[in-house]
Amino acid sequence: GLYTVTATLAKTGQSASAPVRVMDLTVPADIRIGLIESYDTTIRTTLRQMGVDFDLLADSDLSLDNLRGYTTVIADMRAYFARPAVAAGNGALLDYAKGGGHLLVLYHKTFE
Repeated sequence: GLYTVTATLAKTGQSASAPVRVMDLTVPADIRIGLIESYDTTIRTTLRQMGVDFDLLADSDLSLDNLRGYTTVIADMRAYFARPAVAAGNGALLDYAKGGGHLLVLYHKTFE
């Protein structure tokens, strides 16, 4: 459903409201996620809160042979910027996606 959540600061009395949608989440049993982290752990925390299993991918895991074992690969916020091996392995990531893998790249700036 759709709800409105309001938070009020006790000290000042200031408040803010935001719409929040609550939904059921069903994760397929056969999903296998590889997470390419940067300096941010938000996606790791969110996946754990949703009960979604994942593997943290090291730089040495960014080859096409290793990536093929995943149904989805997530490149976390600014991973290309924070980890040079991700940019170096971009060809393998694109080949993984061209071969039918799901590649999700989060928040990157132009030319990263």
